[in-house]
Amino acid sequence: MSRGKPAPLTVFLMAIIAGVSGAGVSQAQNHAPYPDSTRGLKLQMKDMLKLSRSRNSDQLRAMIKDLEFPDARAWYLPNYGTPGLKTSDSYKEKLWESQSRFENQIFEFAHQDGYFSVKKQNAKKVFPALITDPDIFLAAWESGYGQDHFETPLGYFVFVDGKFRWDSTIQWVIVD
Repeated sequence: MSRGKPAPLTVFLMAIIAGVSGAGVSQAQNHAPYPDSTRGLKLQMKDMLKLSRSRNSDQLRAMIKDLEFPDARAWYLPNYGTPGLKTSDSYKEKLWESQSRFENQIFEFAHQDGYFSVKKQNAKKVFPALITDPDIFLAAWESGYGQDHFETPLGYFVFVDGKFRWDSTIQWVIVD
C-alpha cells in the first residue's frame, strides 16, 4: 500500500464518519437553543420560515413539535389553578390539529413578503386569571404596507424548560 493515498476502506470509513457528524451538525443547527427574549423567539420563527421555504417539512414539523409543553398539566395547573386542568385537557386533545394548522400557516407565510414581529406582553393584563407572572410573548406575521398592512397573530409563547412553548389553546378570530 502506498503512503500517498489512503486505502479504499479508510476512505469509506472517513466518508461514513463525515456523513454522521455532518448530519448531527445540521440537526443541531435547526434545533439550536434560542434565548429567552423577543429576539430569540423571532429567530426561531425565522428558522421555521427558512425550513418552509426550502420545503423541509420534516424538520419544520419537528420544530413545531418542540413548541409543545412537555407536561401540559404541570404548566396549566400552577399557572391557572384548577381551571387550568380543563385547559390542559383541551390542549392535549387538540394538539395535533393545532400543530397542523400552525404548520400550514408557516407554509403560507413562505409565499408572502413579510416579517415576524414579537412583543413581550404584560402577563397579568393579557391573562388576568394567571396565578404566576411568566414572560409571555405575542408573535405575529406582518405583511403589506400602509392601508394594505396586515397582521396575522400566531399566538402566545412562554419560555419553559429552556425552550419556547406555544399556548395553542388560544384561538384567533379575525373579524372583517
